[in-house]
Amino acid sequence: REGEEAQVLAAARTVSRQHEGLLLILAPRHPQRFDEVARLLRAEGCSFLRRSQLTDESALPLPGVLLLDTLGELASLYPLADVVFIGGSLINWGGHNVLEPAMASRAIVVGPHMQNFRAVAETLLAAGGLVQVPGPEALAPALARLLDHPEEAAALGDRARRAAELHRGATDRAVDRADRLYHRAIPCPRPSLLERCLLWLPARGWETAARLRDWAYRQDWLSTERLQTCTVSLGNLTAGGSL
Repeated sequence: REGEEAQVLAAARTVSRQHEGLLLILAPRHPQRFDEVARLLRAEGCSFLRRSQLTDESALPLPGVLLLDTLGELASLYPLADVVFIGGSLINWGGHNVLEPAMASRAIVVGPHMQNFRAVAETLLAAGGLVQVPGPEALAPALARLLDHPEEAAALGDRARRAAELHRGATDRAVDRADRLYHRAIPCPRPSLLERCLLWLPARGWETAARLRDWAYRQDWLSTERLQTCTVSLGNLTAGGSL
């Protein structure tokens, strides 16, 4: 996050004194900050490459920085890391999600501010699957220890994965619960035989008319109009919609 890059770079510079082949992959939170972070790297005199300009012929002297200025690749990079620092936690932002690196069995380090993901962070901490430092000055020693002791980092990552797996399936459970609450609040009793018989013919007529109307649109017999402003359609999944 904003204000953290300089702190992370300082920690990486300290760690690189004992690890000359250190590669820092730096991922700014928002695309609009890619250029800003690149300027910071130049001002700090860092050896770096932008991911968007990386080619097979690119050479990055180490220690160096790969600036991840693309979207959708961070999750695939977690399994390649020796240690993962999750940002938004050195500053009072509240941290970011630690479950992705945890599921990749990576050793994870965070700062003191993880209130946005308090429950997950507490679960990992209780399982011994997370290192939480009290501030920026403690980041370099924590990273150096895990790099110096790969067996400790591997054990930390394994504990993180096993703890994270306890949270899998939360979406399915939430959807199932919402579905049951919906049907409890809005009962949908099955129509009686008489009601089904009386409604069958109108229902088939409605279905036939809707199919014919849809076919007429596809044949360009009925015209459509593109609105020139943002619209929100409500109820269009079940009742035809309204604006």
